[in-house]
Amino acid sequence: MNIFNKIRHSRILRKQSVTEATLIIIIITFLSKIVGYAREVLVANYFGATAQTDAFLIAMLVPAMILGLIAGGLQAVIIPIYTERKKKDPAQARIFVNQVFFITVLFLLALSIIMFIFPAFFIKAVAYGFKGDRLSLAVYFMRFLIIFGFFNVLVGFLTGLYHAEKQFLYPATLGLIGNSLIPLSLFFLHSPLGINSWTVGELAFSSFLFFSLFIVLFLRRNFFRVLQLNNVDWPSMRHFGALLLPIIAISGISVINRVVDKTVASSLAAGSIAILNFAQKVYLIPLGLFAMPLAVAVYPTFSSLATEKNYKGYAETFKQSMSFMIYLMIPISVIFITLSQPIVRILFQHGAFTGSDTVVTAFAVSMYSLGLFALAANDILRRSFFSFQDTKTPLYLSIIIVAINIIGNLILSRILGAGGIALATAIAATTGLFLYAYALRKKQYIKGLRYMPLLKEGIKIIAISIFIGFLSISLKPYLNASPNFIISVVRFALVLLLLTAAYIPLTYLFKSYGYFIFISRLKSFIKRFVYKK
Repeated sequence: MNIFNKIRHSRILRKQSVTEATLIIIIITFLSKIVGYAREVLVANYFGATAQTDAFLIAMLVPAMILGLIAGGLQAVIIPIYTERKKKDPAQARIFVNQVFFITVLFLLALSIIMFIFPAFFIKAVAYGFKGDRLSLAVYFMRFLIIFGFFNVLVGFLTGLYHAEKQFLYPATLGLIGNSLIPLSLFFLHSPLGINSWTVGELAFSSFLFFSLFIVLFLRRNFFRVLQLNNVDWPSMRHFGALLLPIIAISGISVINRVVDKTVASSLAAGSIAILNFAQKVYLIPLGLFAMPLAVAVYPTFSSLATEKNYKGYAETFKQSMSFMIYLMIPISVIFITLSQPIVRILFQHGAFTGSDTVVTAFAVSMYSLGLFALAANDILRRSFFSFQDTKTPLYLSIIIVAINIIGNLILSRILGAGGIALATAIAATTGLFLYAYALRKKQYIKGLRYMPLLKEGIKIIAISIFIGFLSISLKPYLNASPNFIISVVRFALVLLLLTAAYIPLTYLFKSYGYFIFISRLKSFIKRFVYKK
């Protein structure tokens, strides 16, 4: 069997259902977190929270931010456009996609050249506090990392095509493999190349992912073979652009939040950007493992119910989703606040990452964690607006949230340093939660939804979580620093098991709605997968 037939009949390239896709997202995300942790440990161990680490993070942020805005929009728009055209004429749909891809490549090349010629301008735009060696280092790194940003945009485009074909496993698996190239590069090349080993890893990751996705689409789906550049459908291109621009604006708002944090941090003590980066890696763990898969999984159901105008079903689905999010994220946020120092110490305090770095990073983790539930809930609320084809309201609210974040950063960073920036993010996210909820109710999209049961559920879980917080504090001495990494991990796992063993029965006694959803889904999982013959 030649390579074409092998690719065509590969099991990994078959379509997946929504349930299978959800499981894939959860599993791959979990494995990616492990790989990402390995990367962060190596960075902390080899380079620590230093000026050169700050310079590299800013250098990577600039192309990821500017070019990444286009990537998110392309992935979102190409799915409905390609699906609609494919129903009418699959061959012409591929030609249109090919033309969009070619025009995108030309645009990205022009933008990349501008960034390569004027790197200092873009770096100063997001890190105005960079001067001298930090600025020179960032300029040096950025000229290489533009390639990383260029390939990432195209990866987003190609991933959208796979998802339009209901293929999730192959791109997710490639992403995991490609992601592992970064810690491997750091481990094997840090001695001869220093921090440049990080650059090599990022370039290897993005180029591997692009070419692996491109080749299979070329061989299996016959994409990129016929361009027909002499017969471009310009009205359709303009329509594509009109859909793309507002989504780019929405994507840009979330990027601006991250940029604002790093921009203000660049004016603080050296290493502040790295401290925030490490803190974000910690508090994003539960968001990536639980909140994001749930939001992605429920979104198609939201869209279907909105199209059918099944408001009763929509209200119940929304209530279950938010109750489950309350049940998971509020106790996790309390644990992350009370046990932030042991968590950071176990994850990062190795090599160049010192005890003082742990203290500052742990404080930032605590401040970020105050807004953990709001950040998780906002993702579901935004998707509720999108399911009713309302993208303007989330855009307007996002602008308000970013404005609050900027004001908070400027004020609180002067009082609390890097931790103040984290607290500003939490305040902005929590404000956004109330704004989204108010707008959703005012728009009357979810007719029949009662907010009072959700509020009561939240009060119950907060009360139980406060008790869990005190229990966490009493167990904290057990997590004192141990010279053995494995022993530290085992001790922390035992503490988490004990806290869980206390939390679940308490939610049963308080008759938490989230508890009954959790038990129902657990029984359904066991019935389907364990007892399935």
